[in-house]
Amino acid sequence: MSMSISQPADAVSTPDAGDTLAPLELPDAGVQRYLRRFNIGAVYIIAGPAGFPCIIGSGTDLATELAAARKAWPKDLDPPVLAAAWWCFDLRTAQQIATLAVACDLRRIAKDGASTAIVAAAGRLHFRLTDHAAVLARAKAAGVDLESKLTAAQDAGQLREFNQEYQQRRLAAKIRGRRFISYQEARARLRALLAAAAAGKFTGNVIQRVFEEE
Repeated sequence: MSMSISQPADAVSTPDAGDTLAPLELPDAGVQRYLRRFNIGAVYIIAGPAGFPCIIGSGTDLATELAAARKAWPKDLDPPVLAAAWWCFDLRTAQQIATLAVACDLRRIAKDGASTAIVAAAGRLHFRLTDHAAVLARAKAAGVDLESKLTAAQDAGQLREFNQEYQQRRLAAKIRGRRFISYQEARARLRALLAAAAAGKFTGNVIQRVFEEE
């Protein structure tokens, strides 16, 4: 994570305290699992309700990032909110953008200035930013598609096939004296592959792919 916080006393101009930010929606547990599965990263701004002071940072779990910022926030200021966020191809890309944006003099900017710094940093690095709301919408849609695929798989007997394949391979590994993945890990792989299939990133035999490295 990369972050920097501006101090109110050093500000050249402070937003009107009467103008309060509308906090962005935080990803729920299902969306967060989907985002972690593909290791995409966010560049975010956490700011006071009036947009100042502000933090620029990067991470994958925005709820955790916000909670950490609130613990370190000055006690005499109103608690901060997630003011803005963009998503990148992966966490490393997000970290690079945040690092370059933080190199700006954050003492002289509020939320709008921080947004400008992030967009400019992404442009200089030739990295694409995707709007937070758009990513959440896609992740929610993929999550619904994933659950429907799991239900369909169970209804079609594919989950039964997966369970049978797991038991057979586990027994064979035990006979050879080899370790085999846990059922929970195998199911996690299955969910990840179904999510990839839902996103159009995988085609082929899902069950065979789960076990191909074992």
